[in-house]
Amino acid sequence: MAIDRYARSLLLCLVLTLAPPAGAATLGISADGRFFTIDSVPVFLNGISYYGAESITTGSLRTQDLDDMVADGFNWMRVWGYWKCPGSDEDVSVLTHDGYVRSTYMDRLKTLIVECNARGIIVDVSLNRDAAGTWVGARNQTEHLNAVRTLASELKTYRNVYIDISNERDVGDGRYVSLSECGQLIDAIKAIDPARLCTASSTPTSKSDCSEYKTVAHMDFITPHLCRDAGCAAQTVGRVQQFIGWMSELGWRIPVHLQEPFRRGYSTTYDPVAEDFLRDCSGGKIADAAGWCLHNGSNFGGRPYRSFNMADTEGRLYAQLDSVELQVTNQIDDHIDGAEVFARRYQVEYDEQLARQIGRRDGEGRSANVAQDAAGYLTYGPYTTSYPAGTYEASWRMLVDNNSADNEAVVRIDVYDPDGSGGGQVLAEQTIQRQEFTAANTYQTFTLTFVHGAPSHRLEFRTYWHDRTYLKLDYVQVHQKLEPAAPIICEVNPDPDTVMVGNEYIRQLALCGGYPAPTWSVESGPSGLQVDSNGRVYGWTPTSSDGGQTVTVTIRATNTQGYDDETWQVNVQTAVVPVFEDQLQDSSQISGQYGGGSFTSSGYTLNNRTDFVYYNFSGVGSDGTGSMECDVRGLYPNAGATKNHIITACDRAGCCDAGVNPCDPITNGWAIYGSNYWCYIRKVFYNDPTYDNKMKMVGSSMCAAQETFTAATYSWDGLTTYRFRITWTGNHMRYYRGLPGQALELTKEYYLASDWLPAQLHVQLGGTSIAQIAGEIGGAPGTCYSLFRVYEDDLGGAATSGGGGPYPPDIAVASPNPDAAFVGTEYVKQLALTQGTPPINWTVLQPPTGVQVDNTGRVSGWIPSAAEAGNSVTFEIQAANEYGSDTESWQVQVFAVPEDAVAEFPFNSGVEGWTLETWKAGQYQLGWISWDSSGGNPGGNMRSTGSGETNTNDSCTREGSRMTRLVPTSGYSGIQVRYDVVASLNAPPTSDCTANCQGELLGGSCEDKLVVSYSTAGTNGPWTIVHTLIEGVSLPTTWSTKVFDLSSLAEAGNNPDFALRFEWQFNTAADSGRIDNIRVLGTMPTWAKADVDDDDDVDQEDFGHFQQCLSGNASAHGPDCEDMDFDGDGDVDKEDFGVFLPCLGGAEQPPGCE
Repeated sequence: MAIDRYARSLLLCLVLTLAPPAGAATLGISADGRFFTIDSVPVFLNGISYYGAESITTGSLRTQDLDDMVADGFNWMRVWGYWKCPGSDEDVSVLTHDGYVRSTYMDRLKTLIVECNARGIIVDVSLNRDAAGTWVGARNQTEHLNAVRTLASELKTYRNVYIDISNERDVGDGRYVSLSECGQLIDAIKAIDPARLCTASSTPTSKSDCSEYKTVAHMDFITPHLCRDAGCAAQTVGRVQQFIGWMSELGWRIPVHLQEPFRRGYSTTYDPVAEDFLRDCSGGKIADAAGWCLHNGSNFGGRPYRSFNMADTEGRLYAQLDSVELQVTNQIDDHIDGAEVFARRYQVEYDEQLARQIGRRDGEGRSANVAQDAAGYLTYGPYTTSYPAGTYEASWRMLVDNNSADNEAVVRIDVYDPDGSGGGQVLAEQTIQRQEFTAANTYQTFTLTFVHGAPSHRLEFRTYWHDRTYLKLDYVQVHQKLEPAAPIICEVNPDPDTVMVGNEYIRQLALCGGYPAPTWSVESGPSGLQVDSNGRVYGWTPTSSDGGQTVTVTIRATNTQGYDDETWQVNVQTAVVPVFEDQLQDSSQISGQYGGGSFTSSGYTLNNRTDFVYYNFSGVGSDGTGSMECDVRGLYPNAGATKNHIITACDRAGCCDAGVNPCDPITNGWAIYGSNYWCYIRKVFYNDPTYDNKMKMVGSSMCAAQETFTAATYSWDGLTTYRFRITWTGNHMRYYRGLPGQALELTKEYYLASDWLPAQLHVQLGGTSIAQIAGEIGGAPGTCYSLFRVYEDDLGGAATSGGGGPYPPDIAVASPNPDAAFVGTEYVKQLALTQGTPPINWTVLQPPTGVQVDNTGRVSGWIPSAAEAGNSVTFEIQAANEYGSDTESWQVQVFAVPEDAVAEFPFNSGVEGWTLETWKAGQYQLGWISWDSSGGNPGGNMRSTGSGETNTNDSCTREGSRMTRLVPTSGYSGIQVRYDVVASLNAPPTSDCTANCQGELLGGSCEDKLVVSYSTAGTNGPWTIVHTLIEGVSLPTTWSTKVFDLSSLAEAGNNPDFALRFEWQFNTAADSGRIDNIRVLGTMPTWAKADVDDDDDVDQEDFGHFQQCLSGNASAHGPDCEDMDFDGDGDVDKEDFGVFLPCLGGAEQPPGCE
């Protein structure tokens, strides 16, 4: 349960009396990577902006603020190392722009940190780049490096601090810092203080971008700055789940810290109210974010400056906060149920937190009544998998309006595991009768205790209303019951572990049980090995003398209940380095060449089908182990020979063909295929969809050839550089492909008849032999090789250094095309490069008015006008560097935006009333469809797949799914439907069908597809098709928004029988599609908006609601008053009254307006 502010004040007194002055708040990250820890205990960091803290000169003002923060449940703050106060223009930075200490302000920062430490408060110290020199901050990377090194040294003894090295580093102005520069900055800090947690505030835009936050920038956690507009708070759950979903797909997890949300006084069009802050923080916590901030600052650049200027003349922070912000400080801790990470309160009035079948928002809760509702679920969901195994209590806070009429059952509450045995399992339940409520109209809490034994299973907290009385639900609250127990360290895997000579050994241990949190110690291990307060093992860097050794490590975790030891072994390996490397910029390292290929700074390029270079090695791989890899660009689609060779290798000494010795392709065209050992990778083009653009892998030992085709996973656009690798250990051969510098994907492996033991390894890049002049085998002209390496080790798929280059830019294909834009909303699109050596210059070639592109490829600036509705606009953007350029163009369709939402289906917590069906064309398996809690755009979505493995043109192997729903449009006109869609599909068969099942297919053809239809006569049809999205043509492979406009179809509006249907057709189990965010929009007549109580007239009851909402010009209206803001300007004033008044027709009389 949350501790109230007075109890917290008492607790603070005890902390200040009993706690030591240092070490009272050590920041860390939990073993599972999800949360921050303070003194090893996982906590939710609930914080507040304290930007210009160094402007405070009177210590008592600062300590009053800190005491108020503790009382309100805040346990972290954000302070800037570079800062200039508005109003006074005082520079209170702790560093000069080139990174040297400004002692007056550094001393103030250190004093603040010490005072926060005594109160258990974490301090975020943020720096920034100021490339233009117009504010304060480091002006270039050299100054920035000096600044972070100075700060790391100055703050090394303070453990309640993390460093944000570069605030909003992804903004395309003087603040911009690349991810690689971030990596250098964080590495510089870690070299001084390895345990210091670091981040760089910015927002990942894709899974690959998120990956680079960790792998390139070396961030310990991410700090996305989310949107700051009306409605943004409702998006927080989905955005956090999106980031976490990307991490899950990447195979790792670091905390998601909501460091800087919206604030008051920032925008002239939106000033958040208390509910926005509470909803944002609550949503972040239940979505598994690690922290949140009550952001505050100057009021449109003027007073109150709040945290931006807290000089004595301005007042301490709490004295400058306005009434809305003070309301938040008073309520926030209870609203999120405190800092315990698995204590969470689900606010039922927020649709994104719990789903519902019946009822409606009722103030700060949700209610159902017998006049308006049938029996059903007032809440269900959220289908969360975020709770670990353990014992929990779930509490429902509810009231009824009558507790004495009878003693019938009025509500059933339960905790439900939909993945449990038997298709679902109730973990705890209670049916509550009317008289169990001790008083009418008074909230009462009912609690269930349940054991959650399967963390991978989803959980629901359901409230089933029996249609017997008015019932209002305030919230559902869940918290973990922790019983004291000795710690249990999870087993280390793999064991033995490995480390390379010269690399620090790091291993994060995890706890599988135990409470309270333990202390950690090294029981045995190599010299220098340490373990921190979170179980992170570090500090030992093996030297060359350790190479080949096996080291035993034992770590102990101890708490008041006992201890546990974990022991494992670490094998020390010498670094794997190539025995040969050539970047092919000239011919100095090749053994020979054939044809007219050319060398440049970009690499070796084939000019003819017969061109190749070759290398000869003696003894490499002859012991039965080896690897070779090359970087190649080109292989244009449908170009070159039918068999385009990438890399070929053979044993030049000894051939199984007695007539060929040695194996020399220059003198004997087919000699490679007469070798004892040979292998190759080639791209196939037969002008046949069964084979086009696939990879063919071949291996031979002692003339026993084994070969296979493998479907390509990379588009052959001719511009992307790919890395191919062949490895062998004994008779085990493996083929890999991927991108330079990244782990490679295993495409095929098999076992030969005998060990692969080439005595003289011969390797060719390009064509196979001169015999190909008259044959079908060759290289593809334009193919460019920029790197070739040979190793005496089997590398597997391990990442090796990038190498190669430089490369011209290649812009990834813009998808969807056409895209959609909406009148009055800025169009934004992030373009991506598949390759390109920096610096890259982006240019707009063909824009609409106002469009711009920044140095990251982010297109923005164009807001379509009403006059552009219905038009299709062409965008053309160019990326260029000194090595070349690339242009990408796409179409954008402009849609008018109806005023109101008829229905929205974000699929955040379930199927939301859609009927799900599966179908099949023939005698084989049905398709599959289900709600998926992750992978959407963002969060939950409806996922469908095919079945089986056969990828042929047999029409009887097709199957799919269907989702249907009635969406009444009564009271609305001008209907428009939007939805988000993405597909991940197997290699496509042709559209031609065989067998006799064509009549069962969607549209009569075999392609994978999505068919979208509507009906104006209910879910039984007839149906009118509006979209048919076909694989390879219009079905997008990245999330895309599709729109169909029915505003000209009168039957679609004001129709209680309007219905939608989405149908998938697939071919195999490897085909899948997702639907998300279905939105039906329309225009509600003015009288319907004015009729607040929905009784078909506009009378005194409705006018009373308008009076309650009247806020005055430029004053934000209260909650539940959006319906009276007729002009949508954020207030309810005389302009809105001018709209309402003509509608006022009186009780049981027709409204006086349209």
